[in-house]
Amino acid sequence: MILLYDFCLLLLGLFALPKLLWQAIRYKKYRASFAARFGCGMPLAPPGVRVVWIHMVSVGETRAMRPLYEKMRQEMQGAHFYLSTVTETGMAEAKRSLPGAAAYFYLPLDFSFLMRRVARRLHPSYLILCEGDLWYNQLRAAKMQGAKTILVSGKLSERSQKRLQKVPFFTRRLFEQLDLLCLQNTLYLERFASLHIPRDKLCVTGNLKFDNTPKAPSSEFKKRLGLADEPVVAIGSTHPGEEELILEQFKEVWKHYPRLKVLLVPRHPERFKSVFSQLTEKGYRLSAYTEGNNGNKQIILIDTMGQLMTCYQLSTLAIVGGSFVKGIGGHNILEPIQGHIPVLFGPYMDTQPELVDLVLEAKAGKQIGAHEIGSSLLELLEPNTYQAYQKNAAALAASCQGTSKSTLEKILFSK
Repeated sequence: MILLYDFCLLLLGLFALPKLLWQAIRYKKYRASFAARFGCGMPLAPPGVRVVWIHMVSVGETRAMRPLYEKMRQEMQGAHFYLSTVTETGMAEAKRSLPGAAAYFYLPLDFSFLMRRVARRLHPSYLILCEGDLWYNQLRAAKMQGAKTILVSGKLSERSQKRLQKVPFFTRRLFEQLDLLCLQNTLYLERFASLHIPRDKLCVTGNLKFDNTPKAPSSEFKKRLGLADEPVVAIGSTHPGEEELILEQFKEVWKHYPRLKVLLVPRHPERFKSVFSQLTEKGYRLSAYTEGNNGNKQIILIDTMGQLMTCYQLSTLAIVGGSFVKGIGGHNILEPIQGHIPVLFGPYMDTQPELVDLVLEAKAGKQIGAHEIGSSLLELLEPNTYQAYQKNAAALAASCQGTSKSTLEKILFSK
């Protein structure tokens, strides 16, 4: 089984190599993490300490982990926390929002010999995985070292469910390595149960993304943005094709609100320069946050990491990208809600159906097509309508608290 899995992983790696090399050359991705993928620079835990290994894929899972991580550090006094991510943006976010860990490192490729080496060096008491990044050899190696293996804020798409049902011999062995699955909702519980996972391993504790309480924006950040009392719209987590698609709709809005400002936060940092060039060529009054001169511009491109939540908090309304073009599946539309900010998002929210239901049922935001952005902004900026949506957003944010507490209780009392 292990040899077959390693061989399949090797074939997949060779197949993906041309694309990875192109991205490394064109966008300078993976350069900081390349050597670590092959096990270089792995941390070594001191003997005799309790080690908690937390693994997250990228920025979204890392932000979601913050309230649980803080509670675990308070409850598990003396434990050493080791945090791994897959992406370089996830690593930057982990160091920013999850401080105090014994080490931060990139997860190596899931070959058996690499994962055995990492697990022996850490000798974890717990392996905590966020949402759904499950790797067979990682789980198996941690179990061999005596770790409790736990999935938190777990979810399973319908597509992944069908794929796993097609390979039951692998699926059974994969989930045998997990001791506990703390899931976001009953829909995901039933999907996992369909894979013949014992029910006593499954429980619903909620979505950790609901539990994040945003930190207050710094006065320095606000000052540098040059904001006064004008309306502000934050456009977050945009992907190629979305910036121009969304901003085209602002032309009518600016006629009614000429002082309205846009805080634009593309999803991936390697796109900052290209987005700036594209929008400048289109004639938009644009500045980059790091360059200053933001006071008299319509659009401020936030070209630094870790400021998305702050931009949402400083905004009047928010638009969440990754949802106006096909193939992305949407991003976390609760991030603005946690700052009591009404949110607009697009029709392509395939990976976030439970968040869509929550926001729409609470009337804290609207799901719209790109052609409706301008009219929806004008509608929500009307004072009475805005106050109603903002009140609903605050109520929804308050109702979503408590997931990290219930998840921690399950972790501490797991068998």
